[in-house]
Amino acid sequence: MQCKATGNPSPKLYWLKDAKRVDMTNPRYILNDGGDLQINNSEEDDMGKYECVAENSVGTEHSKPTVLYVKVRRVPPQFSRRPEALSEVMLGSNLTLTCVAVGSPMPYVKWRKGDQELTPDDQLPIGRNILELTNIQHSANYTCIAASTLGIIDAPAIVKVQSPTEVSISEVTATSVRLEWSYKGPEDLQYYVIQYKPKNANQNPNRNSTSIL
Repeated sequence: MQCKATGNPSPKLYWLKDAKRVDMTNPRYILNDGGDLQINNSEEDDMGKYECVAENSVGTEHSKPTVLYVKVRRVPPQFSRRPEALSEVMLGSNLTLTCVAVGSPMPYVKWRKGDQELTPDDQLPIGRNILELTNIQHSANYTCIAASTLGIIDAPAIVKVQSPTEVSISEVTATSVRLEWSYKGPEDLQYYVIQYKPKNANQNPNRNSTSIL
């Protein structure tokens, strides 16, 4: 924005925005030698009515006001990376759920387990939120929520704990027993751990393990 003034003595020039003096400590604002005001990387907060003021010992003169409009690109939140809709894990497993959202302004991203909020309101990350689950014991429904002033979106993430089904016992002897079961979980299963404890025994259970290829 341009400003020129003459006088005797030579006037000092400064700018007003909405009747308040422009804060020239802002590194985006530059007052050129001739008195022109340069605004770099304009933001929404820069919008307003600007006036150039010329001042010397004789008096003060204001320019005609100039209204600055800043066109702001607004984009509602949208997911650039959704969490897996369904994750099947073994009991006691660990799992990482990642959720990424974009928009303008950038949305904050938080996690919810059922009706329970998992992300503190004073620690809401912008754009991305990674949920680390450890020693998973139960199936649960999680929701990733992305929100800004332009809207709220969510993406469900179901974590399902797999366990053997249709367990049957056969070939029982005094020292052994045969167990059979079916399993429909991930194919990279390596083994089950079978625990047993004698009735009324007050000691840690012994453990046997069987590898399943």
